[in-house]
Amino acid sequence: MVEKRTAFDQIKAVVPGGVDGNAKYFDGMPIIQRATGSRLIDIAGKEYIDYCCGYGPLIFGHDDPELTTAIAEAVKYSGLVYGLPHPMMLEAASLVCDCVPCAEMVRFTNSGTEATLSCIRLARAVTRRDKIVKFYGAYHGTHESVLIGTKATEAKPTYPFVGAESAGIPKGVVQDTLVLPFNDLPFAEAFIRRHAEEIAAVLVEPVLGSYGLVAEKPFLEGLRDLTDRNGILLVFDEVITGFRLALGGIQELLGVFPDLVALGKAMGGGFPIGAFAGRRRFMEKVAPTGDPAYDRQHVVYHSGTYNSNPVAMVAVKTSLTKLMQGSVYPLINGHGEAIRSSMQKGIDRSGIRGTTTGIGSLVQCYLGISGQIRRPEDLAARDLKLQRRFHSLLLEKGLFFIPGPRGYVSTAHTAQDIEKTMEAIDAAFREL
Repeated sequence: MVEKRTAFDQIKAVVPGGVDGNAKYFDGMPIIQRATGSRLIDIAGKEYIDYCCGYGPLIFGHDDPELTTAIAEAVKYSGLVYGLPHPMMLEAASLVCDCVPCAEMVRFTNSGTEATLSCIRLARAVTRRDKIVKFYGAYHGTHESVLIGTKATEAKPTYPFVGAESAGIPKGVVQDTLVLPFNDLPFAEAFIRRHAEEIAAVLVEPVLGSYGLVAEKPFLEGLRDLTDRNGILLVFDEVITGFRLALGGIQELLGVFPDLVALGKAMGGGFPIGAFAGRRRFMEKVAPTGDPAYDRQHVVYHSGTYNSNPVAMVAVKTSLTKLMQGSVYPLINGHGEAIRSSMQKGIDRSGIRGTTTGIGSLVQCYLGISGQIRRPEDLAARDLKLQRRFHSLLLEKGLFFIPGPRGYVSTAHTAQDIEKTMEAIDAAFREL
């Protein structure tokens, strides 16, 4: 048996910080040996009910038999990567277009970051404008244009907010990303009208994945109307919400349809995947003509060695086919509501100020604040120390939530898992 601290030190010696993503670090992280179903097992043999779910994609859990069998067969019989069109590419793309309301054509990527990057480049090419609008607290991946204004650390930001979240982001890039307040349509209307001739795209995360805050329908409807009237492309980042909240994502639930959408996570059931999709008249701007001089000036470049590889396409086909059967969403959404309700009951019984957010199978809890939370600025007064303590208690009791705590539910979570989770939540609140 390997002692946890020693193992982590060994990892840190060759991997900066010992993690594969900066946002994933927290004190006391377990080191995972393997996973099965709804469970993670660390190197000491301790089991955790997993509500991280790979940060969202594991909508069927860790080793769904249908998905793993289909992927294994694809590896064995189809090969790994062609660099050429193939029938499974057609099948996967057709399913995406069948499910997502705004999707008339789709290009596959390998991550959500690549998907949002491509949406922005395409919008800039279509409009011949440089600036984009995003919203405070929204996370759209790690490329330069969007790693700005993602962390809700200020109660009264000055808008348009221009704070980069990383070293190494050029000032010129920051100046082209305009960060506005989330769920504040009057501000967006006034600002966008003044600067419309400079703005290529309005990029919105309909549910702020890092904070569990849901965009209000009038806010999205207003952005739809505003972008239409000013020749701006409306882009939804549904990397998290796409295929997790519903087959058609937030578009299906609210009936508001963007020009372009970034997809990923649940679309592949845990296999690395991303995509950008949208209206044909925009997506055709990506199609090469074979004339290098023309393409350099008029066609949006998009490529990637592993794009649309047959194994990933099998993962997409299998995942979407399973989701289309209709039984997944009532199950995971019901479990999500049960966990949110359990957390809120624990808050109410404990006398601690707190509230829950989220939608469907997305769960989030905040301590130290109460009442309705509409915007990330409302979270500035939360008690981070108390939240970290609560998260640590849940971890001790065998529940792995993302620090916050926040989490996702999968079909692998059983009724017994949910019962154990509710008991652990109640016990953690009693110890706070």
